[in-house]
Amino acid sequence: MKHKKSIIRQRPGTCFICCLEGNDRQHRYLETHHIFFGTANRRKSEAEGLTVRLCQRHHEAVHRNAKLCRRLQAYAQKVWESYPEHSRAEWMKIFHRNYREDML
Repeated sequence: MKHKKSIIRQRPGTCFICCLEGNDRQHRYLETHHIFFGTANRRKSEAEGLTVRLCQRHHEAVHRNAKLCRRLQAYAQKVWESYPEHSRAEWMKIFHRNYREDML
């Protein structure tokens, strides 16, 4: 299966979370993180372009820290819904959860 290019903007060679924290240094090695992980959600992330590149430290952190994970998921939903061809109803049909509401 060919993976869709990520719809989340990110400078090449930088960790998405490092940049959020104000550290935009270049990394030699980055890992692809599927924002929605687990077997079924991983496929959905790939199909919808919901992946980011993370340094190893942040990739491990996002899998251990539920708050950080939810923050990233809410951001991904916000970006996805910003496209005119996407709607909240369509999001709910695909992911069955409003991650943006979780952040209120």
